[in-house]
Amino acid sequence: SQLGLSAQDQMRLGRWLAIVGIRQDFVSNNVQGSPAEDTRATTGRAALMYELPFGLTPYVTYAQSFNPIFGSGICATNCKAQQGEMVELGFKYNPVPGTAINGAIYDTIEKNRLAADPGNPLLSIQTGKVRIRGAELEVISRVTPDLDLIGAYAYVDARVESGDNVGKRVETVPQHQASLWAKYRLVAHGLPGV
Repeated sequence: SQLGLSAQDQMRLGRWLAIVGIRQDFVSNNVQGSPAEDTRATTGRAALMYELPFGLTPYVTYAQSFNPIFGSGICATNCKAQQGEMVELGFKYNPVPGTAINGAIYDTIEKNRLAADPGNPLLSIQTGKVRIRGAELEVISRVTPDLDLIGAYAYVDARVESGDNVGKRVETVPQHQASLWAKYRLVAHGLPGV
């Protein structure tokens, strides 16, 4: 079971925007055949943005994460909660109406991430610590009143920093990822909202 209490505030002073938040989690994990485990965690986040007059909004953000892992048959014993810290620098840019360009670089540290157990395919192991660094860029543009295009690209360098696989890439995290989406509104064809 998990109970979380959180508080967040968004503040504005002229062109400055700030967000601060805090969360307290209470977790109880009771798996038959394993000792009961009670965990508490306090995490927070903070972000600061500045709206420039020509449509550019740079920002910086810091966040902590806490993700308990429940269920039997995942780890040999109770899994430790996955915890992380992230710092991100980025921007949001609206050069013309109907177009948005968003970009960011980030650095994330995660502890206790699940990975496949090479000795037993039915169980998982927890890596000591992984570091995920990356950059992403997204462009959203209204091409016609009925058509939007969304293109995105992300580069991710995710590596194990401690544990058995130091220096190796983190499994299931692609190094390059790209997408291109088209959204077409059928209003002109008599189908508003589709």
